[in-house]
Amino acid sequence: MAFFIVKFQMESLLDLIQSLESGLTDTKITSQKDSIETLITGIKSIPLSNITSKEIDHLIDFLSDRLALADPNITNLILDGFIWLTKSTWSNGCSMVNPEQAKRIVQDGIFGHLTIQNLIKSGRLKVFQLLHCFLTGSQLNGIQSMESNFIQKYLIATDGEKDPQILHLIFRMNVIIIREFPSVIEFKDELFETISIYFPIDFSPPPGGGISGVTRDLLASSLHQCLFSMRNITGHNLIPLICEKIDSQWPSGQLDALCLFNDCLHGKLQRSDGDNDINHVLFSDRNPIDIRHISPYLGVIIPTLIQIFFYHKLLKSCCY
Repeated sequence: MAFFIVKFQMESLLDLIQSLESGLTDTKITSQKDSIETLITGIKSIPLSNITSKEIDHLIDFLSDRLALADPNITNLILDGFIWLTKSTWSNGCSMVNPEQAKRIVQDGIFGHLTIQNLIKSGRLKVFQLLHCFLTGSQLNGIQSMESNFIQKYLIATDGEKDPQILHLIFRMNVIIIREFPSVIEFKDELFETISIYFPIDFSPPPGGGISGVTRDLLASSLHQCLFSMRNITGHNLIPLICEKIDSQWPSGQLDALCLFNDCLHGKLQRSDGDNDINHVLFSDRNPIDIRHISPYLGVIIPTLIQIFFYHKLLKSCCY
């Protein structure tokens, strides 16, 4: 059926949906999957000038509701469809998914019907790719309007994530959330708890980062940015963490902690993962960490820094 639609392009979204009506409402999951797959494929073949915003509105509600089927294949198809719609634009350059529609997708569809932590990796990745699109795109204010409800559900969704590619997205999104969601202050300790467990990054990918292209340095840089952005809302937790890692015997972890401490002191980010959206947010915030977070730990920090200095000086002299 998908071949038929691609070859003989349906002229309107309404025609496409009507042609698939029996399959889309069938009680058999396999029939619904095939019809939804054909629907998503068919939308991409229809001239965008023939699609109306009202049709997109109804389509989003329909697809969001179908996430309740909890079938991994259907979930992935629908998420792919949402990502495609979000990246597609009307003739005026605006995304086909407006802020209010993005809010419904997240609130009613993703958070309403999916237990994100239980999805397979491909499904979780698509969820966070879609959220990243919304948070970095014109849909941001729609997600912001969810306020603390978004933060609460988001923290549940990210808790315990282990996949490096997904974590890279999460670390990036956290920077935006900290900057753009005032209600994040209500969940500052929970946010720090979910992120601090990854610091410093202990990850050894295959050469080049494997299929996902995520290297240790890339992941460490995005985590560095994330923790740097949290310095003045969770500094009371961040400085003890940095002290602990500076005092560790793992050179890479020690270096990560020293770099983070330096940036927090100066209020200036030296380490970046190259994401322009994130860099714009971070480079506009040049406030150093509040001295009140540091002063209780000076007795620990200064002797440790002196010890590290003399250790590396001795190591350097031994090499000559």
